[in-house]
Amino acid sequence: MERVVVSYPSQLQPALGPLDLTIQEGECVFVTGPNGSGKTTLARMLSGVIHPTAGHVTNGEGLDITEWPPGYIGWVQQNPLTQMVGTTVSEDVSLGPRWLSATLAQVVHQTAGAIDRFHLGPLRNHTIHTLSGGWQHQVALAAVWAQDPRVIILDEPETMLDGPAMQRLMTWIQNLRDTGTTLMILGHNPRWLAVADRTVVLDHGVWVKDSLPTTDKDREWDRFLTGLFGDGYRPESIDEVSEWIWPGKSAR
Repeated sequence: MERVVVSYPSQLQPALGPLDLTIQEGECVFVTGPNGSGKTTLARMLSGVIHPTAGHVTNGEGLDITEWPPGYIGWVQQNPLTQMVGTTVSEDVSLGPRWLSATLAQVVHQTAGAIDRFHLGPLRNHTIHTLSGGWQHQVALAAVWAQDPRVIILDEPETMLDGPAMQRLMTWIQNLRDTGTTLMILGHNPRWLAVADRTVVLDHGVWVKDSLPTTDKDREWDRFLTGLFGDGYRPESIDEVSEWIWPGKSAR
C-alpha cells in the first residue's frame, strides 16, 4: 500500500490514510489501534468492498488491487452472521468454492477439506443460527479458507468468544501460519501479540507505530534500566547489549 487514502462522503477527514504499509507473503500482522482508527476500513478496502480514494495497492506480481482475481482476499468479519448465506454449515462452506471453482469435483474437495481442517464434521448438517458465536466464527473461517485466498483478514475475531473458543481460534490461526497463509488480524486483544510476526498501530487512519514482538526478556531488561535511569530512558534490547559484551552469544 502506497499513500493509500479511503474517504467516505459523509466524513470531512479520511477514514484511512495516507497509509504506506507492506505485508510480506506468509507474514502474520496484528493491526491494532483505538476504535475509529481505520482497521475495518482497511479490511473493507483490501477485500474490495470499497475502493481507495487515492494511492496504490499492489501485490507481489505488480497487479493493482482492481486486477486481483475473485477470492484473492478472504475476510472474516466481526459478526460472522453478516457474511453467512447458507442455511447449514456444509452449505455455507461450499458457497465460495461453488462460486470460484471450475468443476463439481473441486467444489466437493475444497468443501470437505475445509470442514475437516476446522473440525466441523459433526456440525456439517447443523443450522448455522443454532451454533454458538465461537463455532459461527469457525464456520466463517472455514468458508473463507475454502476459497483458497492468498490473504486472510480476521476483523476482531475475539468478539463473542469464550475462553475455550478463543483458544481453539488461536490454535487454528497458528496452524494457518504454519502452512504459510498470509494473515492480518485486526483488533485490541493483546493475546494476538503471541501469534503475530509484527504489530502495526493505527490512529485516525494513519500509521503511528510498527514493531516486532516484545519478548519477556526485553520487558525485564526495560524495567531494570528504567528503574536505574528513569522513565525517559530508552535502552537497547538485552540481545544488543549481550552481543556487544559477548559477540556471537545471544542472551536468549
